[in-house]
Amino acid sequence: MSEKSYQKTKRRRVSTGCLPCRKRKIKCDEGKSDCANCIKSGVLCEWTLEKQTLEKLTKYKIIKNKNKKTKFINVTTSYIKYQRSQITLDFLNSKSKNIKEINSNNNENNLENRITAIKSTHFDNSMDIVTQNYEDALFRKYLQTIGERYFSKFNFMVNKFPILGINMTNEELKLFDAFSNGFMVAISPQLAHENLQPSAVVIPRGINNSALRSVFYTCGATYLSWNNKELRSYAEEKYQNSLNAIQNHLINSENIGGNEDWLLITMVTFCLREKYQCHDTTRNGLFLIASLEIIKYWINIKKTCKMHSMNECFVDDIEVSQYFDQCELQSKLHEICNQLSKLTSIEQVNNNINHTFISLKTSDDKINSSDLELVTKDDIFSEIDLYNYDISPFERTMIESFLFNYSVNLLNFKPELIKYIDSPFKVFKNLKPFLKQSIYKCPVRWMNNPIMGAGLPAFELAAKSNWLRLQYPLNEENYKTATKLRNLAKYYTSPFLPDTVKFQLTPGVQRKLMESCYVGNMTAMASFILFTKIIYPNCDSYNEEIQDALEIYFKNLKILSRHSQAGATCIWSLIIIGLVIRKKKQLDYLLYRVRTFGEMKKSEALLRVLCFLESAWESEGDSWNILLVRDGFKDLFI
Repeated sequence: MSEKSYQKTKRRRVSTGCLPCRKRKIKCDEGKSDCANCIKSGVLCEWTLEKQTLEKLTKYKIIKNKNKKTKFINVTTSYIKYQRSQITLDFLNSKSKNIKEINSNNNENNLENRITAIKSTHFDNSMDIVTQNYEDALFRKYLQTIGERYFSKFNFMVNKFPILGINMTNEELKLFDAFSNGFMVAISPQLAHENLQPSAVVIPRGINNSALRSVFYTCGATYLSWNNKELRSYAEEKYQNSLNAIQNHLINSENIGGNEDWLLITMVTFCLREKYQCHDTTRNGLFLIASLEIIKYWINIKKTCKMHSMNECFVDDIEVSQYFDQCELQSKLHEICNQLSKLTSIEQVNNNINHTFISLKTSDDKINSSDLELVTKDDIFSEIDLYNYDISPFERTMIESFLFNYSVNLLNFKPELIKYIDSPFKVFKNLKPFLKQSIYKCPVRWMNNPIMGAGLPAFELAAKSNWLRLQYPLNEENYKTATKLRNLAKYYTSPFLPDTVKFQLTPGVQRKLMESCYVGNMTAMASFILFTKIIYPNCDSYNEEIQDALEIYFKNLKILSRHSQAGATCIWSLIIIGLVIRKKKQLDYLLYRVRTFGEMKKSEALLRVLCFLESAWESEGDSWNILLVRDGFKDLFI
């Protein structure tokens, strides 16, 4: 080869990016852990820190993965087989040390600076770690295709049918795209039936609803503010505009019949948004209270219709009942929105706002013996449906989304708000009939539970442990209740894959289906530890039972891939476990997992957890005792 031709070849080489892109001499978007080119081409995206000479690139071979459709996932790309690589402890320790050094250079009291420093530190993808994330990247791509389908339909309607009066500016299109391809993907944790995925039930309802689209724009802007502080104030302004639109609707409408769907979407979605905006935990509580009021209205209507379905003479009574329920619900939501409008600035947040609701009834903290029944693996995933309430995919997904956020947020629910929300003993009892139905025939029954999946019974334990923590110190009745639930948590077992699944589905799909089982085991062990602390407050964290629970927890955490979509559902258990561990190696590994989950989700809430756990570890005293401090988690968004 002549010197001239060699120089020409050298100029064409791509000096940055993943190995497959450099080999193919195409520009890489350098997306971690898998770039767009590799996902599109179905090849293994590999990275290295070593300098690549022309000779090395020539010898490098791109690994092509065969595409294979599954019977229940309608996407052209599918999961591939790969050999899990082991992450060495030295590698994890070095990364954790780097973060700690950065944190130490910042003012300890300046949480924002610490989080910014963490965001600027990126883990490399050396040592074949990228091979662990290929399946996760394909799953996220699958989730994006769901949102893109409805987004394309929306664009078609806007362009072909201008008479509908649906207009979007370029700015709004960008925010809509960030919402559907970013925000909605990030909050979708499970491999569930396609029609139950959050994107499938939420996005279509915003096509013809301008108020709901403004909610989408708000969440899209918040998602984009991950590394752009300027967008945070812009996103907050969009939020206030959306809230004003809701208030105007509640004031100007004679009744809200027929609008419950988009109002519930708004409340649940804004609750999820707070994990990105991290403005005020009071908002979370108000959003959850509003969501529960809407859901209770749904349930009352369904139960009333079922009672009188065989007696036509009661039809008029049902309609009258619905009318008064609508008026009551409208009044409650209006009050809640008024309180939310007061929480729009830092100055107002720092003031102690007195949350007094005229139309909201205070809940009864007393636990009835009839409410102690727990959803177990055997009854929630049995082949016999004991209930036959009709429920739509939309209702299933929204109820379960509320229930998950309600369960974990009880850990730091504001004392002035807790009296306005029902206890998990009552909530789970009332919602259980609407969670057991198999809406679709799937390879495993928990694919009908799109948020908590197989871990649904474990999150019930988490909710009840949070609630009993708020009752500490326990009276005799609560002590007996906590003891029973502690035993259920200790001996919790997750469901197993049926043999038909093991023989018919690819190993990659099986791993995705098992993720909620791992999360369920982790959540149950964290619940066991919290129950132990509130029952035996003087118990040492080196207790044998506590250490056994930690061992089970880490065993499941290590199986869960570092960029798993299910990582967002681990935030509650990560907090509990982080306050109990006493071994430095375990802490380093836990912080590493919190960091990678937060980076993948672009969730500031997870990074706040990281800072919280580091501070708890470095502070004097036993961090294990924070579990009993009522406001010990007040700055966390769970």
